[in-house]
Amino acid sequence: MGGMKKFQFSLSTVLGYKQQVQEGLQNEHAQLVHRVRQAEQRLEELEEAYRSCNRELREAEAKGTTVSEVLKYQSALRYWEQQIHDARAHLVQCRQAAEAKRAELVAARQETASLEKVRERKHEEYRYQIQKSEELFIEELVASQWRVPAP
Repeated sequence: MGGMKKFQFSLSTVLGYKQQVQEGLQNEHAQLVHRVRQAEQRLEELEEAYRSCNRELREAEAKGTTVSEVLKYQSALRYWEQQIHDARAHLVQCRQAAEAKRAELVAARQETASLEKVRERKHEEYRYQIQKSEELFIEELVASQWRVPAP
């Protein structure tokens, strides 16, 4: 039987590269999502610190306190407000970066998937050719066994 060569996908190098790019993007996206989670947690901590400071101020006012003490709390509240403002801006940046990376990842997945479909189609064509080749070989084998030698 004429040996058919092993299936080789002509774009396998390109597919391998695209898969590596996709893996890299997945890792980068995961890191950015982690940063978003950290930024959300930081914002929650700052908001809790603000609420706690505000509670302390109200308790101090209820008990009766000095003007300088109230000013100290108000200064602390302004500090927490600024920290919260900065943390919100940072969170927005983190979310935008994660979303941009997610869009890159979706595009890379689509490229990889389309190349994988091409590879599968080419592999199906290859298997069909193998099957046809084997059928032809069997037909020739059967025909040669039934040939009557010339007298």
